[in-house]
Amino acid sequence: MTELQKMAKPQEFLLSGDSKLVSYTNVSAMIDAGVGFIAPASKAYTPAARLAALDLDSATQVDYVAQRDTSKPAAARGRWHVSEDTMTLAGKRKRDPVLTLRRVFVHSTARAHAAATARAKKLDRARDDLDRLARGLGSRHYPDEKAVTARVAAIAAARRVTAYLRTETGTDPATGKPTLRWWFDQAALDAETATDGWYALLTNLPATVAAAEILRRYKGQEVVERRYSTIKGPLAVAPMFLKNNRRIAALITVICLALLIFCLIERQLRLAIAPQTTLDGLYVGRPAKPTGRLVFEALARLRLIPVPRQVIMAERIQVELVDDVDGSPANHTVTFALDGVTYEIDLNDAHAQQLRAVLNRYVKAARSPKPEPTSSTRQQEREEEQARQANKQLTRIVSQWLLSVGGHVPSPGAAARDPPGGYRLGNELLYG
Repeated sequence: MTELQKMAKPQEFLLSGDSKLVSYTNVSAMIDAGVGFIAPASKAYTPAARLAALDLDSATQVDYVAQRDTSKPAAARGRWHVSEDTMTLAGKRKRDPVLTLRRVFVHSTARAHAAATARAKKLDRARDDLDRLARGLGSRHYPDEKAVTARVAAIAAARRVTAYLRTETGTDPATGKPTLRWWFDQAALDAETATDGWYALLTNLPATVAAAEILRRYKGQEVVERRYSTIKGPLAVAPMFLKNNRRIAALITVICLALLIFCLIERQLRLAIAPQTTLDGLYVGRPAKPTGRLVFEALARLRLIPVPRQVIMAERIQVELVDDVDGSPANHTVTFALDGVTYEIDLNDAHAQQLRAVLNRYVKAARSPKPEPTSSTRQQEREEEQARQANKQLTRIVSQWLLSVGGHVPSPGAAARDPPGGYRLGNELLYG
């Protein structure tokens, strides 16, 4: 731990939050505590008109590549530009000091493209809805101007085009049917287009930290968020009620130590396989970038087995499926039955799909078999059959004896037709 402390060294705390972090009370408290922060500015602090007035040509390009663009060619990657000014934040009371914050304007080409695409889609959908409404004017759904106005308002809200949708409704004096004329305000569209890709970050970091570095630090929060998901995932930290701040601090310390070890294992493995970035067979038999989760899942199959002389050996049991058709790696064990015999076969994806395609025709035409009788039912049937055979044999023996002594053998059913006689005959035969 001492060596880790030397490697880590004291680090400045940076609080990265969302737009709700920015309020006079919060910012004043962070400044008094000496805590640096970065947070996006809401529309209340950066109106759309201010963003529309920004000049992209005068902004500074930032040497930053988003994680999603690392595998793309340079020409296809998103580009980032920044410019900067300051803004003031006043309290509710007159005696509250005015706070001055740095405001960094950021432009993202990827964000601009996404905004333009989203706007084009909602305009197309709004056009379809309005054209459908125009075709139905005067119908039972839109019989008058009031119904048309209500439908226009619903379309504008649902398609989010209220800012630039303009309409005129009325009633045709000749037919009495409602009328509708609509269009999109090009000036409003141009004003919104001018803000595409722009947003602002507010910070109290000193001027020695460049605007480009502020963007890079803000973008680095995804690393923290990913590690936070590790706390809830592989480390499986469950909610716990603690009575005082010392216990809270102790729990956070233990969690951070576990997270540190988790990250060091991941880092050490990545350094060991460099310059490669993936490890064969790490994820479902496929190459994958080593992560702490995958490493621990791979090591979960290790067992410690005690042997003589107190020597501890590690044994790893690894089961590999091989396609029973061509010997290639298999991904499935398929079970099926035919003529009362159940079979299992290991297949890869292609062979498993082929087998199911062949059997699918017969499966659709087949019917479910009738349930077989239970063992108790079969046993009862056997016992009843044995009793019937024994009765037949006894009847045959008795009949032969009666004939041998000159007796009369009643016809079948006679005993049933004459119960007393049958009863007497049975007693005489059995007991003399």
